[in-house]
Amino acid sequence: MNKLFEHFNKITIVLTNMSIKKYLVLIIVCTLAACNDSDDKKVIDLMSYKSKEIQLGSIHKVIPLESSIDSNLGFITKSVVDFENDRVFVLSRFNLYIYNTNGKFLKKAPIGRGPSEFIRIMSFTINSNNKKLYVLNDPKNITVLSYDLDVISSYEYREFHCSDIQLIDNNNLLLYNYATHKEGQGFFVGIYNLEKGKIIRKQIPISESPYHRFTVITSKNFPKYGNRQFFTSPNIFGLYEFKEDSFIRINDYFLGSKAVPERISNRYLKKKRRRIFRQESILDGYIPFILNTFKFKDNYIAILDDSENNCVVIPENNNSDIYMNGPISEYLGLPPVHSLNNPVGIYENNLVFSLLPNELFTNKDMDTPKEISIGQQKLSVKYDSNPILIIIR
Repeated sequence: MNKLFEHFNKITIVLTNMSIKKYLVLIIVCTLAACNDSDDKKVIDLMSYKSKEIQLGSIHKVIPLESSIDSNLGFITKSVVDFENDRVFVLSRFNLYIYNTNGKFLKKAPIGRGPSEFIRIMSFTINSNNKKLYVLNDPKNITVLSYDLDVISSYEYREFHCSDIQLIDNNNLLLYNYATHKEGQGFFVGIYNLEKGKIIRKQIPISESPYHRFTVITSKNFPKYGNRQFFTSPNIFGLYEFKEDSFIRINDYFLGSKAVPERISNRYLKKKRRRIFRQESILDGYIPFILNTFKFKDNYIAILDDSENNCVVIPENNNSDIYMNGPISEYLGLPPVHSLNNPVGIYENNLVFSLLPNELFTNKDMDTPKEISIGQQKLSVKYDSNPILIIIR
């Protein structure tokens, strides 16, 4: 808009030398120029939703993960499925587990403080072309591994406290900084160059978030659809796309009366009560975070941090039509359980969900195996069975 005023100021200088007709033409041209200078991001009112039955995708494959002494999984925080190389990578309890695409357990990363061991794995990314893993090992280490978990190389970084990592090419990685409240850490994303062994560029300043000191630590902040790379952070109400070596904010989410008022977030911040900010905000009817947002097929998806984890569907080419029918499981014909409210993997054209079998049991039938159906597949599960991966396309 400032540029528009600059154009009009120039017009007034030359007005005395121009006819009214020429003046009107110049106004139109300058107005169009100013519009072209504006951002391409869409402002989307998530609260202006309608209810409509939508089928977002269908079940491509169901993978029950083998249970064993060495592969006793808890909640899965991230998973990537590489069908071409017959590998499934799973992050659970800060450790990395590898299965084949039928769910047979193959190997897990060694945890410890010795050589070639990992202290705590926060996240990982893969290069399916050369069968390499890039593991974010806390604190402040990136380890490159083969698919067989042999160490290839190791790198350090200092600036950020990271919980997610994403490969963008053979020599560069994206790092997500969750601890932006730390001194000197004023950005959410760093581009790490392996050749130089350091973060070479920082992007997305903390001013993009209404309260960058509050967040939900996640390990799937770089969703990818086809060749398009995106970024999301729970405390930024928008979605970014990586274009020409920079992240551009393409969606700006508006929550209206459901947004946490600044006076309330400031109150929790001043009292150093960051841990209960989220809980009490939800109880008060606000939406403190966007748990996940990504592109899938012809839609953008936003999963809200409310009591139901409601899912908003936004058609990419018509963001005036917005739909909400409950959690994302409602759009996919999946069981209505908490573990299926948010995908654990968003990679290429796949959504990966992780079903916790214990959610299908009650206190009265915990000791009896249960027969279940997921799509066309029938399974027998126990209360303590490993999670079941559901691949959606």
